[in-house]
Amino acid sequence: MLDTIAINLRQSDYTIRHPERFHPHAGAMRNPLFGDGGMIKCVYNPNKKEKAQGYLPRLTIYKKPYGDWVNAVWMKVEFSAPKLIFGNNFEELNGSADFNRVIDALFLALGRMGIETTRDILINAKVSAIHYSKNILLERDTPCSLLIQTLKKLDMSARLDLSESLFRNDGQMVKYHASNYEIALYDKVKDLEQASKYGAGRGAENDYGCQLDFLSGLKKPEVLRFEVRLKSRKLKTLIATLGFKPRTTLKELFCADLSRAILLHHWDE
Repeated sequence: MLDTIAINLRQSDYTIRHPERFHPHAGAMRNPLFGDGGMIKCVYNPNKKEKAQGYLPRLTIYKKPYGDWVNAVWMKVEFSAPKLIFGNNFEELNGSADFNRVIDALFLALGRMGIETTRDILINAKVSAIHYSKNILLERDTPCSLLIQTLKKLDMSARLDLSESLFRNDGQMVKYHASNYEIALYDKVKDLEQASKYGAGRGAENDYGCQLDFLSGLKKPEVLRFEVRLKSRKLKTLIATLGFKPRTTLKELFCADLSRAILLHHWDE
């Protein structure tokens, strides 16, 4: 279905109850001279104590000057929808049937972080980036590494208009990167083990803490993770190419049919 989503909230869409949790202090945004020279940002990444009480999104407030004194301020809310619901992204969401659960969980998580908003604002928030994904369970005699090593032999640059192909972690992950999108395929189990052993910096995603023990006591499966990571500009043209009506909000893009179409389109390529 989908995993990571980034939405943008306008300054009038939210109230910050704990500006001191941002770095630098979010209260500085009210100073018209702060960031006068260009784009500036204040970041709130939950600490270990906060994460221990449940998964939380990452927040970034941006201020971009227009002219001498007029500034646009907005907040990016980035989160993994499955981790909000399940505490992991091995389990997958079921399209629109899970949408209200995600909205309720996001609303409560933001409340824990001191951000006041409404469910309606979240439902209709503009999406700036979205990762459609699928966990593919393989037979044990077809390891993920075999498929990823095979991908090394293919020249994908011309077909996918890519600027970079990157193989990491001893052939456990491949990323095809372009300016407005990225395709990633990796060994989901090995990636989690790598992050558990060496830290999140060696992994393919963020926020491993909530699922480090997910596979404890289980016979390790072979799970190939397939992700199409889209920025809003690429998403707009891709939706038109696939024959869907224009979509920009969280509610519109939280769609199993669209997710399936996007993943199959890139898989076919």
